[in-house]
Amino acid sequence: MAIAVYDAGGQQTVEQLRAVGGARITEMPVSGIEDEGIAEWLKDAEVSPDLAPEVSRATSGYALHVGDLIHHLQDDWEIGTEALNQSFAERTEATWAQLDTGVAHAARRLCVLVDPLPPDVTITLLEMTPAEWGETQDRLRRARIFSVDVNGLPWFHEQRRRYLSEHKLTEQERATASTDAVLALQEHVDATGQTGRFGELAKLASDATSLLEENVQLAAANNLTVAQLAVCSALVELIEPGMVPGPIVEGDQLLRHARNVFGVSDLANALGTLGDGPLITTVQQGRSVAVIPAFHDPLISAVLVGRAQTSLARTPVAGAAGAAFAALVRPRIVPFMATGYGIGAATMTRLGDESVALRRRLGAGIFAGREHPEPNLLVRADYGGRGFYAHVCFEQEADRDAAAESLRGFETDVFDQWFSVTDVLLHPGEPVPAIRFVRAAARLRAGFKINARGEKATRPRDPSLSFGAGVEQRVQVLKLIRELSSPGERYATRLEQPVGYLYRQDGEAHVTAEIVGGRESAEQVDDVLDLDFGDPFWSYRIEEDADLDEGESIGIVRYGMGSGPDNDPIAELLTDLAAHAGRFNDTQTRLRLPHDSSLERLLDEALKREYADALAFHDSGLFGDDLARPAAYEWVVRVARPSHEGLLPFSATADVAGNPTAATTDVVTVEIVDELPSMRDLLAPGVPDVLTRGDAQHVLAEFLGHRMDDTRLLSFPVDD
Repeated sequence: MAIAVYDAGGQQTVEQLRAVGGARITEMPVSGIEDEGIAEWLKDAEVSPDLAPEVSRATSGYALHVGDLIHHLQDDWEIGTEALNQSFAERTEATWAQLDTGVAHAARRLCVLVDPLPPDVTITLLEMTPAEWGETQDRLRRARIFSVDVNGLPWFHEQRRRYLSEHKLTEQERATASTDAVLALQEHVDATGQTGRFGELAKLASDATSLLEENVQLAAANNLTVAQLAVCSALVELIEPGMVPGPIVEGDQLLRHARNVFGVSDLANALGTLGDGPLITTVQQGRSVAVIPAFHDPLISAVLVGRAQTSLARTPVAGAAGAAFAALVRPRIVPFMATGYGIGAATMTRLGDESVALRRRLGAGIFAGREHPEPNLLVRADYGGRGFYAHVCFEQEADRDAAAESLRGFETDVFDQWFSVTDVLLHPGEPVPAIRFVRAAARLRAGFKINARGEKATRPRDPSLSFGAGVEQRVQVLKLIRELSSPGERYATRLEQPVGYLYRQDGEAHVTAEIVGGRESAEQVDDVLDLDFGDPFWSYRIEEDADLDEGESIGIVRYGMGSGPDNDPIAELLTDLAAHAGRFNDTQTRLRLPHDSSLERLLDEALKREYADALAFHDSGLFGDDLARPAAYEWVVRVARPSHEGLLPFSATADVAGNPTAATTDVVTVEIVDELPSMRDLLAPGVPDVLTRGDAQHVLAEFLGHRMDDTRLLSFPVDD
């Protein structure tokens, strides 16, 4: 005959049969449904099959319990809120009555834990010897209180554990058991680094009333609203161990991180309420707010992470930047000198600036200048919806290049969240042509003026052009320039993603806010751009209230008095792009301009590109419908090769002459003169002007689309 031993009665019958001499008893364990089978069942029931491990844990795979729990989930309830199985509860009650006091006491202290602790931790928690714990385990097995294996250890079936926790513990017993379990579980997590039980720890802490009474920060963490929890979780991610000076996070950065990663709104108000509490201190200076965490106990961070696991869209990772760097980036960049890294959106310009500043702080290996720079690597990645960045200094270019190759396209799963490297840039590199599009527009549009450095473009605004139409024009020109730009130029001009605008104009003032990462349109939204300069989170509130799509963020916000700027919107836009590119170029190498035939190739490529840009501007119709098609030119560049370097002020000379041509694009010829003309010849009537070395460099740099500061005119023959 077959006897089930799921309750004390069946177990007692088997023991009696064993006592009868000659009785043959074969025990056959009956396993539950495997995770794969549960996943199929969930899928058929139109419930996410990803819940299979949790369903298995809650039911031990018992078919009856699996079915009940799936029905519960179909009604949009969560695991852990389902009703206890009545027959199971009755059997547990009958078994419980047969336990002696010591064994029952151990079960009371353990049943608040979802999973077992390691034996040594459990022995300490129960204040038992190993022999006593072994005997207790055996008694609990025979009573079927322990009836499943969890992580290789005998443990409660979840239905039994819940029954004991919910019905056999007094309020005081539950508080005491939870307090002891919190401390034991925290010790286990600290010793092993296993963070998967933070949710359980947070739940235990909510029942540990003595701890809550003693620790005001723990009590505050337990009572946070969802928005407050998102702010604190973002702070947990942004704080890095060993931050010097102490951990301080800029308020707008904190709020943007909380919204982008955890998908929660009303965060500015949440931060305002937290600033007066025990977890966070806020300090306002002008229009900025510094946020300083007041919690340093690892238990508080663990409870915050644990609560977030069940209340937020994504689980926070403590010190997310350092965790990702140590686990993924560091092994791929050895050997390196030093690095800086963080979480957030970082431009390549900023990373280049920071890598140079880091070298200067190092002392040895100082950034040696734009002619002889030291090698760095700039890296950006997406880590579970977070922006991750790092800049790394190397001693040898070969090490830098090998690290870059190792990181390009790298992606993996870390801490249950996806990590994907999106950008890798060798630094320093050649500068981008900062005034490329300024020159192309000036070639096409009458009245378009460029300042001496070629960085500022001006043209009177058409008085008939409304402010809104000017913003829309700016959007469309940006879209065209993004299409014409190389990846490096997009890095430099901050055009890596599409750009649109929100704007407001009421005659007295005007505001424009960039939308980065999605739409390419201009939209008037007076209510979103209401001004309150007393609010330190004014620009963030625009982002929060603007109903942005996923992946969009607010970039630069511009405010001005009056109906709008006097400058033409396209001229203003091109000036902005040139300024961004110039800042990017400040930490790149200089472009070396040779006095040989290769100069002709450089000029030919640059001027053909300039003509193509001007033609694209013309054909787009964005610069005006009545503009003539840009003329192609034949350029003749004369460069003198000095026989005595540095002897005369015009030791390197260049003369540039341009004439319209019937060709379909620009044509360039470079003539190299072997001997300098005599002073008498230079002063003779009809001789073209001869430029000094500096003037020649300026002319050549502009024709290449560069600022003079971004180029270096070499002597002939080429020097190093």
